[in-house]
Amino acid sequence: MLVRAELEHLYSSSYYLQRKALMLHAPQTLLFDVRQNSYCMDGKTYRLPSQVRFGTQPGVKGPPGSPHLDIQKPITFTGDSITFHPDGVIQSGTIYLTDANHSCTYALSCAVSSVSYLRKYQYTDGWHLIS
Repeated sequence: MLVRAELEHLYSSSYYLQRKALMLHAPQTLLFDVRQNSYCMDGKTYRLPSQVRFGTQPGVKGPPGSPHLDIQKPITFTGDSITFHPDGVIQSGTIYLTDANHSCTYALSCAVSSVSYLRKYQYTDGWHLIS
């Protein structure tokens, strides 16, 4: 449940930055630091709880919308950051979250499409769209 709660927090933070970019007509960035298990936005750093990590369970394939490749990195957004553009476009990529024992996996993903939106997934014998 803690990993799911962190996924929801990350989704809310991303949604906030997307709306802020639209309102201010200026790009907004969410920057990730895998080694420090944290991310930064608006000049503030948020550390994931010690029981939550960027990563996946062993053997999980991605991306969630078309899982056919071994996942090499826990964050596939270029530069380990998500850019939210003033026109509503979100940079494409995926963030994977798991627990300390690597027994569950969740993902936040933005696919390449004409309309940008974030999708939340849970992995249980395959990827399942949460919203």
